Amino acid sequence: MSNTYEQYRRFLGWLAHEHIRATPDVRRTANLVEAHFREVHATTSAARSRSGLVSRLLQQEFAGISDELPAITEQAEQNAVPCPTQKP
Repeated sequence: MSNTYEQYRRFLGWLAHEHIRATPDVRRTANLVEAHFREVHATTSAARSRSGLVSRLLQQEFAGISDELPAITEQAEQNAVPCPTQKP
């Protein structure tokens, strides 16, 4: 799971860049998934168990989740995959 979590943290670092212009709702959803990463990771896409869990979490906790993305270390940002529309 640690590799998957590291990949998710890199995604959060990418999402935090100004040029991405993620909406507050997108950032809240990303924070919600991070806060419940173990639970989300333990589910599968089969029989909609992952989407069902995320949907329940959104209904229960969305209003209380911050849209401020966590600070990501420089190492994670250096390993982040560039945005496909971003020019090097």
